[in-house]
Amino acid sequence: SARGYDHLVQATLVDGDGRISQQVYGEVFDTQLLVEPLKALLMGQPLPQLSWLERVSRRLRLICTTYDPRQDRYRFDYSIFIETAVGASVLVGGMLFLIRGRRRSS
Repeated sequence: SARGYDHLVQATLVDGDGRISQQVYGEVFDTQLLVEPLKALLMGQPLPQLSWLERVSRRLRLICTTYDPRQDRYRFDYSIFIETAVGASVLVGGMLFLIRGRRRSS
C-alpha cells in the first residue's frame, strides 16, 4: 500500500485456562470490541455467546476478505464464497454420480 504494509488486524483473547475465548478481527474495529471482552475475562464474567450463524458468518468474512490495491483497502469478496460453494457442489455431485454408477453396475 502507499501508506506502508497494510493488513487485517486480529486479536485473540485467551482465558486463564489457555482456551481461546474470542477472536476480534477486521480492517478496523471499534476498541470496545476488544476492551469489553477483555474486561469480562479479567473480572471472571462469562462472555456473551455468539450463535452458530454469527460464528460462521464471522469466519466467512475473514476468509473472503481480500485487499484491493486500486482502492487501497480491504473488501469482502463474495466471489470467493460463491466459487467455493460451486466447486464443492460439483465435487459432491461428481462423487454421487460415480457412486450411483458403481451401484448400478454391481
